[in-house]
Amino acid sequence: MNKTKKRIAIFLDWFTPAYKAGGIITTVNNLLEHLKNDYDFFVITSDRDLGDTKPFENIPLNQWLSKDGYHIIYLSPEKQKFSVYKKLVFEKKIDIIYINGIFSPKFSILPLLVAKKYSFKTVLATRGML
Repeated sequence: MNKTKKRIAIFLDWFTPAYKAGGIITTVNNLLEHLKNDYDFFVITSDRDLGDTKPFENIPLNQWLSKDGYHIIYLSPEKQKFSVYKKLVFEKKIDIIYINGIFSPKFSILPLLVAKKYSFKTVLATRGML
């Protein structure tokens, strides 16, 4: 039986090589490591670490990269908006939007608005914030 993997977009403010946000990065990294054989993951994140004013060095921005069994895109601040998120999830034929946290205007609220407007299945990981 040929089983097609579900495609999941994960939105979060910071991801490796970022480290200053701590446990959030580790949690998502572990999720990817343990489930990458069962799902196709597309991580959508910012181009810098927590509190930094400059983007990561030597990482291409605003384009999909393949890394350790998943796909990732590091978005510059001007690309962190509704229209770009809409384009990315439709371009990659996403089945489920996974939002990590609830207080980020750019990586929680905007993706949630995209999910709601276009009726995507959504997982909201509140991470103890409620």
